[in-house]
Order: sequence, then structure tokens, then C-alpha cells
Amino acid sequence: MAAMQSTENDITRPHVSMMCAMEYSTNECHQSYKKLSDFIREGCGQCRCELIQLLYPTFVNIYLDLIARGVSAVATSFYDNFAAKLDSSNQDELKELSGVVTANDLASSPLAEKFRSHRYHIKMSDTAFHSLMHFLQTCKSSLLLTIVQEHFAIEGL
Repeated sequence: MAAMQSTENDITRPHVSMMCAMEYSTNECHQSYKKLSDFIREGCGQCRCELIQLLYPTFVNIYLDLIARGVSAVATSFYDNFAAKLDSSNQDELKELSGVVTANDLASSPLAEKFRSHRYHIKMSDTAFHSLMHFLQTCKSSLLLTIVQEHFAIEGL
């Protein structure tokens, strides 16, 4: 259902995320991701199956951004808190991702490059999209909003 694809816009996007330059606390990473996860797993009812596909790429982008910012201890804590709760179909990539712990690892990882230079394409219904937008507006997380804007291409069904 979801896929990584490069588009013209992706080619011109810088490899270093704008999130790196944003001022947000490392604690916000944990809190924002937990809010998103809780919203999807517990609060969105019929949209859950569509929105759950946001969790893995959001997790990866937050993790990679923490590594890029040089806060590997925070990144490791984030990984340890949330990786086990992700879909088991991503376990091979998660294992590879766990080896990315420094900026040098980030630069040499094809998986990291894929996530940082391509948009994650997701198809969802209008209901799910509006539910996501409402959540983003009410949770007031600049981090999540930036991730959705920079790293996702959301298409209607």
C-alpha cells in the first residue's frame, strides 16, 4: 500500500532534513511520536488500518533526524522505546537501522539515504486524511507536521 518513490520534487529536496534546523526538544520526539501512535492505535476507529501505515516511516524519520543532530543517546532511547511496537514486517529494516548510530553511519546507509531523500507514498481515504489533519492541528506538534510535509506524499483513494 505504501512505497518509497522519488519524484521531481524529491530530487531537489536537500538530503539534510529541515527538521535538523528546527528548534524542538529531544523530549518532543518521544512525546509527539507517542501521541501519534496512541491516536492511531486507540483513537481513530475505522481509519486505523489506513493511518497505521504512517507509524513506521515517521519513526524512521525521527530516529534518523536525532542521529543527524548528533544526539545518538536520545536516538537509541527513542529506538528502544518504540521499535518493538512496530509491525513485524519491518523487522529487517529496523535491525539495519539500529546500526545507524553516528553521522558517518547515516552517510553510508542506503536505508537512511532512501528515507531522507525520497517521499513515502501513502494512499488513504478522505476520512482518514481529514482525521490525520485534525489530529495534527490539535496536537500542535511542529515535528509531526514537518515530517508529514517533508517526507510523505499522501494520495486519495
